[in-house]
Amino acid sequence: MKMKYSRHPYLEEVKEEIRQLDITIEEIVSESDNAILRRAVERVKEAIQKSEISKQGKSYDASKQDNKHKVELLSYVVARVLVSIIGDRKLIERYSESEARRSIREFKRNTQKKNVFRPGAKVSIEIDYLFDEFDFAHKPETDNEPYPDSYNLHLSDYLRLAPTRKGEWGLKARQVDSGTVPIREGELHELLVTAIQDRVASELPLDVPEPIVESLSGELNEIRSLIGEWGTNSTDIDTFEPEAFPDCIKRIHNSIRNGDQLDVYEYAGFFAFLNHIGLKQDDVYRHYPEVSSDAVVDSIVTRIFDGGITLPSCLALDGLGVCEADELDSGTHFVQMYRQNLAEHTEAPKVGEAAT
Repeated sequence: MKMKYSRHPYLEEVKEEIRQLDITIEEIVSESDNAILRRAVERVKEAIQKSEISKQGKSYDASKQDNKHKVELLSYVVARVLVSIIGDRKLIERYSESEARRSIREFKRNTQKKNVFRPGAKVSIEIDYLFDEFDFAHKPETDNEPYPDSYNLHLSDYLRLAPTRKGEWGLKARQVDSGTVPIREGELHELLVTAIQDRVASELPLDVPEPIVESLSGELNEIRSLIGEWGTNSTDIDTFEPEAFPDCIKRIHNSIRNGDQLDVYEYAGFFAFLNHIGLKQDDVYRHYPEVSSDAVVDSIVTRIFDGGITLPSCLALDGLGVCEADELDSGTHFVQMYRQNLAEHTEAPKVGEAAT
């Protein structure tokens, strides 16, 4: 099996490779000592917990080259099934972006070793293949103007892939010339991530037969325990009462109020919780004015309220060393515990109101 297939399983030609393997999802999930299924679960869990998927999993013996490529390819197929069954739109977006970033990360590792993904040097075949795969009007040409190591991208490709309404991606910030837009190497990477993410997401969710859903119940429960309450409308809580926060969240709240420096995961988990219970970004600045003076923390807050970071479960933050899973009752989640605690605070202020 070609290494390209396991590294970039979203390619159109991979579909034929999978057909030639002559194996069904039913056969895959029914196997004993199932490395493919373990790796599929690992892919989805990594996307949820880290927003990235590792080069190869820790759930199987990667020393066997043929086995490794087969496991990586088919685990992608099964991971899509798992994500489809759960059906959560945020999970689909997170998973699709994680697969896209994994692919581009592999391009960068490969080409940097060969010193070919650089202006003035030979571009790798794989990158050329991507340009064709995603119907680029013209292969991006290298240039050193208006900044070093830049590429001239056809305007139609730029408009299709770039978030042109945002800051420096806007055409007003670019020197459009003769139907091309200058972009940096890193920006080209980001546009390829967008193209891959759109491809993966556009094919989800899949229609999964009920017998397969039932056979994957254990794996699905494992994944759902990390998602928490993504699929629920938690903003109906409509109250802000720090005394009702779960212990882990309350500890971070107190540390911020005391001016303590925290880990980025602590900031992300805390402000994602506030977003999930209904606070707006302006409410965060009102309750925690110190946030706006710290550029790193402020960027985390902005990304959360733009939808770039969602609320992880306690188990997920436990894995990152932020919280301890036993701080919540078995089977509960941050928001669920907050709801329970609020019953003891009947006079809690509304979200936009100040709390002491």
